[in-house]
Amino acid sequence: MEAPKHVILVDIDNTLYDWPKFFAPSFRAMCHALRRVLNVPLDELIRDFKSVYAQHDTLEYAFSIQELSVVKDMDRAEVAELIRIGRGAFSKVKRYHLEPYPGVIQGLEYLRKHGHVAISVTNSPLYLAQKRLYELGLDKYISGIVAWEGIDPPDEVDTNFVKRTKRKRTRIDRIETFKKPDAKPSTKPYQIALSMLKNEEIGEIWAIGDSLNKDLFPASTLGIRTIWAKYGAEFDPDSRDNQTLLKITNWSDAEVAHTYDANSFKPDYRVESFSEICQLFPQRNLTLLDLMENSDE
Repeated sequence: MEAPKHVILVDIDNTLYDWPKFFAPSFRAMCHALRRVLNVPLDELIRDFKSVYAQHDTLEYAFSIQELSVVKDMDRAEVAELIRIGRGAFSKVKRYHLEPYPGVIQGLEYLRKHGHVAISVTNSPLYLAQKRLYELGLDKYISGIVAWEGIDPPDEVDTNFVKRTKRKRTRIDRIETFKKPDAKPSTKPYQIALSMLKNEEIGEIWAIGDSLNKDLFPASTLGIRTIWAKYGAEFDPDSRDNQTLLKITNWSDAEVAHTYDANSFKPDYRVESFSEICQLFPQRNLTLLDLMENSDE
């Protein structure tokens, strides 16, 4: 009897790639580039960014530069130039640091080869989650995505500084969103993901993530088997990247400790590389229909 296809609900940040490793140096590069133009102390600029991020309750707010207090008296052309400089510095450094963890492509290739289903479940804003999966070349392995809908800027914030370009469409065709109060550790994102599954033969349902409390415990309450991505769960508060993030986050010390608590919940499995999931998902002989469904087109 052919093994059934399994479903794996995949966290993105710190599960498929190292978020602090790319975001922190990109943020530093942006700040240094802006500081040279604005001629303000670096610490003052960082505090300014922190205030904007705190107001919107996310470090992923896309319109932070034009909301800095230090630019409030500048004319539109000056602000546009600052945004060009800041975004350019951020993007240039990001290209060097945004990469999948070792074993991620191997693991996702295995899942696709054997007809298993991977759905991303993330607290990241939908647009950025899609963009990064596309930039990493991982979207071709993902059947669906459940993400935070993101945040719209206040009416008084001008969002028309950057020319909008038509980026190649992501290959993910099943997309659902949730509102910020429903983000993990709420079970809502997982419930949405389960509702996306087609009425086909499904075996076990798994979830993989770096945070025991935020990613895995809520999944377990729905009967989902859990895999701890231990390789993405290490948090060294003294590392340069984490020091940068601690300067700008509005998370309390208690929230940080809770997210990275390694003893709060016992997962079904723990892995040191994403590729280890190959040992948990059975090999399957795909039918022609399966092969068509799992093609890149």
